[in-house]
Amino acid sequence: MKNQLLEVFNVCSAFLPRQVTLDFVSFDSEWFRLIHGVTTREEEEKIEKKKYPLHGMIDISEKDGITKRIFQDTEDIRDIPEDEKKDYATLIRCGICMEETIQRLQDDFIKANVLFGQDMWVSLNDEMLNGWKRIREQGLVDEFDIPILPQNNEEFEKFIRLLESDRIEK
Repeated sequence: MKNQLLEVFNVCSAFLPRQVTLDFVSFDSEWFRLIHGVTTREEEEKIEKKKYPLHGMIDISEKDGITKRIFQDTEDIRDIPEDEKKDYATLIRCGICMEETIQRLQDDFIKANVLFGQDMWVSLNDEMLNGWKRIREQGLVDEFDIPILPQNNEEFEKFIRLLESDRIEK
């Protein structure tokens, strides 16, 4: 599949913006949830609350904001008259882990570019992603990239040693 994408990219490169790159992130959202036994309900009730503890705590009434339709699919742009594009918004989403967040941001920024004629791109920083994977492997965050906070002084000291050793290994 990677070779096929590279070939399509090469054939189409003259028509693509120069900022478009091919970043290969080995991740499948459905398989990840299946392997870790994550249901939609569990994701909303447990993981989202742990990962984003302030989510939903801000009360915004309709009078405080603007209601927009969500632009879901780039193909829909053909059906939206120019003067109605201002009535749409692009939802920028994070994922269940770093890899899914990268994929979602790439998709969502493309939607924003199509809808608003912007030039925003998400590029993969291999060094940062590999550093994050090392932090995950060392047990500083779990498989959902939720920090595993030290429960006592001994764990805290181990936590600090792991952070320092990762900084040196780079």
